[in-house]
Amino acid sequence: SDFGNTTSAKGSARYAFTDALSLRGTASSGFRAPSLAQQYYTITTTNFQVINGTNTPIETGTFAVNTPQARALGAQDLKPEKARNYSLGLQFQPNRNFTTSIDAYRIDIDNRILFSANLALNSALQAQLAAQGTAVGAARYFTNAVDTRTEGVDVVSTFRMNFAQGARADLTLAELRAMLRAAY
Repeated sequence: SDFGNTTSAKGSARYAFTDALSLRGTASSGFRAPSLAQQYYTITTTNFQVINGTNTPIETGTFAVNTPQARALGAQDLKPEKARNYSLGLQFQPNRNFTTSIDAYRIDIDNRILFSANLALNSALQAQLAAQGTAVGAARYFTNAVDTRTEGVDVVSTFRMNFAQGARADLTLAELRAMLRAAY
């Protein structure tokens, strides 16, 4: 209820050229509201960074986006992620014991929620956070950081071997290729 209403849709179709060969396709949209952890997670940890050849401990704060600390760093309220999915596949089944399918897909996600970078704080920001009761040298928060596109092709072949007394074994060979691209 924090993120209002949305309409998601899905459409699928399949066309059989023959009993052994068919083409299928799907297009859909999706929605994912930020999780409670992404909205309200706060912790301070000690990370080590090499500064002038010395391993130096730095207190690093992770702040909920609605806190004064995160707002001082530029955090804004999280928006829901929205996705569009497309797939197209070809299935070949010349007999009951052999099947091969080739599926290509694309998934676009807008407003992907990720951690911000660990932000090194200048003395003014450190003083501002210290006035709020927080003494850290670096900080981060969840943000709608990026739009992503994942594209890939899956090829799967299965051969079924039938044995005596109803026993069987399925041998499957699969090749999955995917690539993730992000636009900041």
